[in-house]
Amino acid sequence: MKRPQQHITDTLGEAQMRAIFEPLGWTVNKVEGGADYGHDFEVEVFRDFESTGIAFKVQLKSSNSTQYSKNKKFISEKIDFPNVKRLCNEIRGPVILIHADCESHQTFWSAPQLDSHLAKTLSAKDQKKVTVRIPASQELPATIADLIKTITQVVEQVLASRILMSTPVTDFVGLVKDHLDEDAITRTFKDKIDAIKLMKAQEQMLSGFLDDAKNTMQKVIDDDESSIEMKFWAYLWFERAEKIRLVRANAHMETWPKLKLSVSRQLQELTKKGPSHLKFFALIARKAAELDLIVHKDWGLYLNWKLHEKSVDLFWKAQLVFERSNSFRKIVRSYNHCIRLARYAANSKDSWALSLALLRIVEAISIFIMRLSKEGQNEIADQYSSSSLQLCRLAAWIAEQNSDDDALFYCIVAALPLKRDPNSDAWNWALKTVKLIKKQEAKENAQKMIDSHTRRISGEYIEGDIKTTRKQVYENMASGLGIDLSDPTDLEAEIVRIGLKDLDPSRVLKNCEHLFVSAGLSAPPIAVLLQMPSAGEKIIHCTLHRYAISGLLLDNIYNFFKQRYCDHCPDCSPRPSTWECSEEWIKEEEARRTEYMESFRKRL
Repeated sequence: MKRPQQHITDTLGEAQMRAIFEPLGWTVNKVEGGADYGHDFEVEVFRDFESTGIAFKVQLKSSNSTQYSKNKKFISEKIDFPNVKRLCNEIRGPVILIHADCESHQTFWSAPQLDSHLAKTLSAKDQKKVTVRIPASQELPATIADLIKTITQVVEQVLASRILMSTPVTDFVGLVKDHLDEDAITRTFKDKIDAIKLMKAQEQMLSGFLDDAKNTMQKVIDDDESSIEMKFWAYLWFERAEKIRLVRANAHMETWPKLKLSVSRQLQELTKKGPSHLKFFALIARKAAELDLIVHKDWGLYLNWKLHEKSVDLFWKAQLVFERSNSFRKIVRSYNHCIRLARYAANSKDSWALSLALLRIVEAISIFIMRLSKEGQNEIADQYSSSSLQLCRLAAWIAEQNSDDDALFYCIVAALPLKRDPNSDAWNWALKTVKLIKKQEAKENAQKMIDSHTRRISGEYIEGDIKTTRKQVYENMASGLGIDLSDPTDLEAEIVRIGLKDLDPSRVLKNCEHLFVSAGLSAPPIAVLLQMPSAGEKIIHCTLHRYAISGLLLDNIYNFFKQRYCDHCPDCSPRPSTWECSEEWIKEEEARRTEYMESFRKRL
């Protein structure tokens, strides 16, 4: 039996492709029955014999009579419509279409998932074959770097935006109206909430006596005679007091979702035998806290990406993009789980108790919506915004039935960050919801909140707003890379902690106006990845006498420097007590010391 010519051509094309990838150390694995999956091969990228974590699928087309365009700028490849549709829309990993011209021994590639013209072609019906254009400029192996860059682009721009929520936007209020237990509304839940708010602790907290407030709440939690309901709300108020403490301490952003996760687990332990409404509340709170934690790590990865956006290290960028893609998938799964719980809540006899629990989901996803908007992924950001607004509507409807004006206020607060547009559905809904609040003080606070958000969007700074510090940015970036700064045994975490402490050199610089701190020549890999000079070698200079000592720990360097030079120096001149070491001052000082540093480096 004769072997078909196309089989021979396919074998030649495969050998031609392998001759490009395998000498680089990459693995090329054939997929048995690949035609059924829309790809023939899976390629994994290695660097210095180690996997980079980058992989892509290949649809290989081989020919002895390649169809070039008249101007030789592209190759026309006809592929069955179902296969093209699978390549572009259904395969979740990056796919590369490779054409092997076996006659000229040239190999070309394209990324069908990024081909906007091809996407429009696929919208037409009743097609048997689709013509795909492969640029002749994309020849291998000359464009290997472009291929890697494109793979990361597929992951970042296309696949992420296609992993849409599996649960559609739901009209939760429409669901709950038919299933709400009317008798539950008349229960004494609101009276119970009012009774167990622990008024004394609340007053202490609002007056600034956080430790006293927390002690009062802890006594309720520890009291064996206290009811589960009282303990439950004592935990929630304890959580709120601790949040105030974290904000005042300018703590790392991730400490807040960690706190909520810890409290929600305590609530679940407390309510494992009921009552059912608090048990459901605790479950939603835990799932929302888990989502919150993933979203904060995703934000850290985004900050890392922005920092390395112009990096020339394509392998590092590709790995970072793959990490971000995995993070995206985790958020989608976690949010969809929360949405399923919200659906159960809407149909549950316990829905009357879950208003504030549902708002925790909205609070958790808000930062993710902001990140999507910042990266121009507006379509998917709008989907999450619309879904979250439905949660706000459900929470508000429950609050209205309970005559709970405070909960209505929190619904408005949760809705505003969903869209930075005063003309959006979220803002229009918030304005209408204000009118439902009966208590005058709560209504005025809600209107003030809307006014403040409007001014923020216009770029105005509102007194009392918390500004993100460089320390928090680095903490978020480290968290995004999976570094636990609370782990005393982690060497990388220790290096970052040193860098965070030494971000502010004022404790050294205040001692003499001739002192200056610069970055040294060496830095650990994590300091380079975070572009955090204070985590590497530092040099203390006396710009008057041109002394200099280097080391990793700023305090240790200065103690040695002081003993050797400053303690006996007649020119030591402490800075004024009113002096402040701001980020702006440091930048100005570095600019002022440019000539000195150039001279110093020449002496090295």
